[in-house]
Amino acid sequence: EAGPGAGPGDHAPQVYQPALRGDQPLERPFLPPLRPPSLIVGLLNQSSRMSRFTPNLRTVEPPDDSDRQAAALLQCLARPILIQRAVTPLGLFAGAVVSFGILPFFALSRQFAGLAKAEQLQFEHLADWARLHVNNPLADEFCADARRLVHQPGFRWLGMVILAAMAWCFFTSIDWATDWPRQLWFFTFGNGNGHEFAAMAFTLWNVLLSLVFSLHWIRVRWHVVEVGRYISRFNVIAAADGLPAIRPARATLKIGPIWLLGGILLLYWGSALWAIPMVIATVTQERYFGPASSQNRAALAHRLRGIWLARRPDAAVPLPVLLRRACPRIQCGKSVPDAAVFCSRCGTRLPLAS
Repeated sequence: EAGPGAGPGDHAPQVYQPALRGDQPLERPFLPPLRPPSLIVGLLNQSSRMSRFTPNLRTVEPPDDSDRQAAALLQCLARPILIQRAVTPLGLFAGAVVSFGILPFFALSRQFAGLAKAEQLQFEHLADWARLHVNNPLADEFCADARRLVHQPGFRWLGMVILAAMAWCFFTSIDWATDWPRQLWFFTFGNGNGHEFAAMAFTLWNVLLSLVFSLHWIRVRWHVVEVGRYISRFNVIAAADGLPAIRPARATLKIGPIWLLGGILLLYWGSALWAIPMVIATVTQERYFGPASSQNRAALAHRLRGIWLARRPDAAVPLPVLLRRACPRIQCGKSVPDAAVFCSRCGTRLPLAS
């Protein structure tokens, strides 16, 4: 009820009191239910509205470049090819002794086929990119040069035929009823002693194995020449955008001390004349697919990036880490700008930028 001085519109606040059963006393006053403050409710509603999708938002970063093929080519050309598949000197010489010189040929042929195929795929993708993005009449011939970069399986099959003929001659000449391991040893590492056919078999063994490893060396050199022709064709295409020509890296014949020692041991201990062409073919293959191939593909990647920038100056062209110029000193390896002549950390004179 209203108080004595209250107006007609004034009413006393009503307090809710629960009904009591019987003579049950009221222990404590009844409290209304707690409600969250309006400020917290407003913040929660605002955060839920901010998390909703709003189509009028725009990103600040520049849009991604659409030429993903060129970006993938840059990454692939910068990486070394299958370093883990390298033939070790210890395994090669051990296989040569156990298999009488036959096993190293198959190991080298298998390694070369895998490395050459991986390199040919990268060059073919580069030729396809040039055909699609470069308006040059030589682009089709450039693709044809890339497809010719196969691993030349004819040399491998010819070597296998020669080895099969040698094995057949040995098989028909050995008297299998007597001590055949001793006869086989005389035919090969025994220097042709102890048998009437041993001297001829020993000469045949050296001549045919030398021919087989010489064929493999020719196979590697053939691939190097084809890569040089491919790079020369690419230089003509890159010259249209004002880029300098690439000088193809060759496989230098630098025989290390381990290879030299193993070849001398086979030549002195077993009179294996075929050890000389085997070491030469192995080192040539190792030197090409090591530093020479990496240098050629890095130069191609730099020219690819230059063509990309020349045709699309506003594009965000990436530069892989392996293509950045660095100090050649192994203990330093600091990244240096392209115009630098000396390393700012160790003072080593830098080679000219490609």
